[in-house]
Amino acid sequence: MSAFYNPVSKYEEQVEFDGVTLFELHGPPRAPVVDSSTTTLPIKSVQNITQCPVCLMSLKKTHIVMECLHRFCGECIEKSIRVGKKECPSCRLHLPSRRSLRADPNFDALLVAMLGDVNALDEEEAKETEAQNRELNFNNALTKSQQVGIQQQNINRKKVKISTPRANQYSSQRSPSSYAVHRPSQPNQYSRTTSAPSSSSKRPSSDSASHNAKRRMEASQKNLISFVLRRHPRETGVARLDREYIRTSSELKIIHLKKFLGIKLGFERFEEFQIIIMAEGKGVILDESLTLDNIRNSILDSRSGEFVLHFKT
Repeated sequence: MSAFYNPVSKYEEQVEFDGVTLFELHGPPRAPVVDSSTTTLPIKSVQNITQCPVCLMSLKKTHIVMECLHRFCGECIEKSIRVGKKECPSCRLHLPSRRSLRADPNFDALLVAMLGDVNALDEEEAKETEAQNRELNFNNALTKSQQVGIQQQNINRKKVKISTPRANQYSSQRSPSSYAVHRPSQPNQYSRTTSAPSSSSKRPSSDSASHNAKRRMEASQKNLISFVLRRHPRETGVARLDREYIRTSSELKIIHLKKFLGIKLGFERFEEFQIIIMAEGKGVILDESLTLDNIRNSILDSRSGEFVLHFKT
């Protein structure tokens, strides 16, 4: 007789549906639990859904990608599509245009209900991060040595002098052509003596060589660019660079910086690095095909002086 009883019930009842008791089938629905109590959680526990993956700040004017449902700040995702590749920064899904985005005001209202004033929260986190960095770098011998090294490099670059080659001078003084050449003539006639031009006549050529060397040096100095390559303040997966100050060719591309980071930090999947620059108060993920000269002329707010690039995975 036990074969006719429901095995999932502690009572002897018939089986109408496998795995379900009669009370669950025919009993009244459960009343909803109405409670005015609230639960307090640390912000970092929900940071993965309240943080923009581009600027790593709290979401503002949230926009959602319709194909993959990832959320970003409205300005961040629009600028990323306009300047960088037309793809989702989180999953690399192709986005043909801004028509793939939709505003999400309900999520903004949820953030306000959860976090309160989002701008004040971001300012508080920025101050906390700055205080932590100051505490870590306080009385740090490595940081001081880096600063002294950067200052010394700037001083040495200002003292660069063009060295003029002297090999031509010695060759002109000791070459056989500098000696007089006597040609015998007929008897009872004066002999003609010809001599090569002295070293003083060759000075214009050495001056022109030094001038050309100086012009080449100035041209090479114009093609160089100085910047700081720094780990993002909220990146913890990779280490910092020992030397953040870099001076290199302005034709260098972002893909070369990623390979450089992979070698220096021992990170084999260098293509997973993201190079970010702050422009108009927002973080922009740079495309791999952009050169440093493109970044300085088209993205930066100011074209003079050095700029800072952040990297993260």
